[in-house]
Amino acid sequence: MDELGFLINEESPQKLCIVAIASFKPLIDRMWQAFFDGKTAVLKDTVPCPYVGVHQSGWGEITMKVRAVPKKKQGKGD
Repeated sequence: MDELGFLINEESPQKLCIVAIASFKPLIDRMWQAFFDGKTAVLKDTVPCPYVGVHQSGWGEITMKVRAVPKKKQGKGD
């Protein structure tokens, strides 16, 4: 995601599960709070998707992690 919370198409999978995206929301909130506090990390930086795993006949399980990546500085005229 970029600094405005939009997915970066070139860096995202072609298909994303809506349940996974929804469970990622608390991490985004924590990261925004860290930015307001002048930090680039959060204490709890991972969250599992609540979808049932393969042991319950689901498609799988994932855990997502958030981290801040410095934005490239733009020069004059960029």
